[in-house]
Amino acid sequence: MKKALLILFFLASIISQAQILQPAVWQYELSTGDYKIDDEIELIFKANIDKGWHLYSSDFDPELGPMVTTFTFTPNSSYELVGELRAINPKKGYDEIFEGDYTYFEGKGEFRQTIKVLEEALHFNGNYEYQVCTDTD
Repeated sequence: MKKALLILFFLASIISQAQILQPAVWQYELSTGDYKIDDEIELIFKANIDKGWHLYSSDFDPELGPMVTTFTFTPNSSYELVGELRAINPKKGYDEIFEGDYTYFEGKGEFRQTIKVLEEALHFNGNYEYQVCTDTD
């Protein structure tokens, strides 16, 4: 019995250490639900970021070191992209390790992509990549 409890305790400790952190939770929405063909509207992506963490933005040199946030959209006939992805009010910082300026979000982050509506029934597919970081050990 003691052996079984010891094994159970050992397995529980391994499982608890293998928890996946998710310090940024994403939501998305359209700037309006009232649109028609040829309108330009915005896709809005919002990240809620856990306290003590920051999310790197999309608008600094990707060669610097930290991963910039990117959104990749699978093209289809219901819309077309207009312009570039915009980070809304990121903070600015300097990284001594990478020796360069970067932008980031704490608490909340927002990105916007303007699209032109080509069909009444909009549909989107794509993915996003981002990096979060914490200064605590």
